[in-house]
Amino acid sequence: ILHYYTPFHIKSYPVPLVYREEVKRQLNEMKQWGIIEERSTAYVSPLVVVAKKDKSVRVCIDARYLNNRMVKDHVTPPNPNELLHEFTSNQVLSVMDLTASYWQIPIKAAHQKYAGFAFEGKTYVFKVLDFGFATPVGSFIVG
Repeated sequence: ILHYYTPFHIKSYPVPLVYREEVKRQLNEMKQWGIIEERSTAYVSPLVVVAKKDKSVRVCIDARYLNNRMVKDHVTPPNPNELLHEFTSNQVLSVMDLTASYWQIPIKAAHQKYAGFAFEGKTYVFKVLDFGFATPVGSFIVG
């Protein structure tokens, strides 16, 4: 998964006071759903809170430091025109839009320690891919 394994702990960006309760709520929800787990790790990326247009917030991590160390996924998505041509002979076509699709792909237990972040003195790891990791496209195509 990584080119080199030197631990890192990048300080999180400040979370505005107005968003802190919502961040706590989302992290608790993510723990209940099995998305994250409170666990010690030597690989900590910064937590980022992004305000969305509808005034809600998205909790994610700034995975740039981790992504720079990762072995890149070299799977290329298929050409949309080729896909359309393949489907023209079918009588039924189904479309599925997965909410938080990256959360559908588990991270191997041995690799979860690399997907760490901290909030209010607690350290967590992702048990599934999160928005911003470098590998999701290939995971959907291959898997």
